Amino acid sequence: MSPAVGITIVQHTTIARIGTSVEGGWTVTGWVAVRAGHTGSTTTTGNATAAGEDVAVGAIIVINVVDIETRAETLRSLTAGGFVEFAASTVTASRAEAEASANGTSSEGAEDSNSDTQAQDQVDSTPATKDRGITLPKSEGEVNNANNTADAEGGQGSDGVGVGAAVTVNWMIVRTIAEIPTGLVITAGGDVRVLAENAASATAKATGIAVMNDTNIGAAVALNVSDVDNIGRIGAGVMIVSGGDVVVTALTPEGLRNDYIVWAISAAGGNGDLSIAGSVAVQVLLLRNEATIGQGVTITAVGGVRLLASNPMGLQSIAAAGGIALGGNGIGAAIVVNVIDTDTIARIHSSAENPTIIDSGGASALHADSSLRALPLSISPEADAIITLPNVTSIALAGGAGTDSFAIGGSLIVTIVNSTTHAVIDDAVRVNAVSGPVAGQSLSLRATDASEYFELAGALGLSTGSAGIGFALVLGIHNKDVLASIGAGVTVRIGGDVSLTAAAEESFIQIAAGAAAAKEAGVTGSFVVLLINQGSSAPGTRAVINGSQNTPTTVYAGGNLSLSASDHVTDSILIAGSVAAGAQQESASPPSCSCAPASSTPGSPRTPSSTRRAPQASRSPPISSPSSTSPPSPAPWAGPRVWQARPPSPCTTTPRTRTSTAASSSTGATRAPPPRRASPSPRPIG
Repeated sequence: MSPAVGITIVQHTTIARIGTSVEGGWTVTGWVAVRAGHTGSTTTTGNATAAGEDVAVGAIIVINVVDIETRAETLRSLTAGGFVEFAASTVTASRAEAEASANGTSSEGAEDSNSDTQAQDQVDSTPATKDRGITLPKSEGEVNNANNTADAEGGQGSDGVGVGAAVTVNWMIVRTIAEIPTGLVITAGGDVRVLAENAASATAKATGIAVMNDTNIGAAVALNVSDVDNIGRIGAGVMIVSGGDVVVTALTPEGLRNDYIVWAISAAGGNGDLSIAGSVAVQVLLLRNEATIGQGVTITAVGGVRLLASNPMGLQSIAAAGGIALGGNGIGAAIVVNVIDTDTIARIHSSAENPTIIDSGGASALHADSSLRALPLSISPEADAIITLPNVTSIALAGGAGTDSFAIGGSLIVTIVNSTTHAVIDDAVRVNAVSGPVAGQSLSLRATDASEYFELAGALGLSTGSAGIGFALVLGIHNKDVLASIGAGVTVRIGGDVSLTAAAEESFIQIAAGAAAAKEAGVTGSFVVLLINQGSSAPGTRAVINGSQNTPTTVYAGGNLSLSASDHVTDSILIAGSVAAGAQQESASPPSCSCAPASSTPGSPRTPSSTRRAPQASRSPPISSPSSTSPPSPAPWAGPRVWQARPPSPCTTTPRTRTSTAASSSTGATRAPPPRRASPSPRPIG
């Protein structure tokens, strides 16, 4: 046996801070700049090769834990003749790759330990890391949660995660915070700027190959967890007097994108009795970008007040597995799970008891912009030069081929997305209520969310024996809440234009294909389920000015007043097809997926079981590890197993679009459907 282990644990803390003092605030004749920045990357790779006589298992475990805090703040009041700036910036990338190959070695004891346990055991037993209290996130928990959702929402499910010959865990926690804390007074002759800027990308890849033995087991498990906070904040009760603009940001730097990539690829083949290949690729993304002003804040600015938040993302998750046994049974199983929870917020907090008061003389804006794009599929520079592959978000491909009793191929994709994009002025805010409208003023609230998904699940089972089985499932649950709103009891007086814009855009291409052939029976099924905006919080796309008889809202615009809400589905293409061949043929699904009206009413939608940000990390690596035991699994590999087929649920769709004056909604090819907030299992660094 030839196990190899690579463990990297990185913790960076970068703080620029003006501290407290019994002397009170500072007075500076010039400008004040408090800036903290971190730029870097972390890469961990591992390779293992084994050789023996009976069973092929090459073992490699790669663990990458990255914990970054970047903070800029003041803990005392300030008076400056020039500008005052607090800026925190983080640009980082985390990458973990494992490659395992084997030509025969004993796998004693491997069947009693799943990939999560193996990874945790390595951290706990390595002298440099065993006393750091690190509790790794677990792929098994995410797959089980996804299976529960798939079973409840889509009528389909699969079993969990077992032994992985190649195991990769890439865990990134980033906190980028620029802040003026509660209760301070900032007076500046120029701008007051609170700027948080973050770009974070993460990649996890695992490859497991076993060939030319009596029993071949190729296994790959890749887990990518990113927990990122990018926060620009003016705390509650702060008083600001600015000779220029007041700007609060939580942005991704211009020209950069936050890319998240996970690959798990396995293969097993030879002349033996059994070849099993299993791949599990899991992404858990908890991303928060917030530019906020707290309750009870008072701002007087010669210029405008601007809150800006953005989160451009790229996503790619791939699992591929192939098991070929020229003298026996072949099994291939591939599972992709994406759990994505994002908040992109520009917000002025306020309440009737603690109103926020703003007097500004220039252009003011609250802008929140998020997006998710499929990434190019690249195999190698040589292959890319010959063929151009499409951009994809998720691919699960599995195949099993054999000459004995059976061959099984099974693939599963579960994507659970909860995306909140808000540009909001809360209740009771007063904007220019005292100073009144003047020339040069404007107010813009904008919330946009554009996303595209290309997902393909394919399964093939070929046997010269009695049964070939191939099943494929694609399940998407998408809750998108895009809101531009002014609350109740608000007074806004602007000399120029006032606009509220909420714009959503989606593209869904989901394909499930199953094929099976055998001497006696071919059994196959393919399922596509897409659920859109069925979550309990009634997500949708809205541009709203609220108010009531008891709490009226007044909006005065010296120029134009516009409200616009739009939701455009550029593509909604769902394809499910299956082919079976044999003396007896069975197909578990029709050749295509038809969309049906949602079974739930808008007021009582069905909801996936979970809540937001399960992993919550403090500043040191994770403490307290709940023990995890894996379900019993069949020898010789406890890996992902083929699920039982159940009748598929219909696709449903009820996107909501609302505006106080007018709304538009347009649809591309076929309109399609999702519920809210799935919660992953990890978060412990701290």
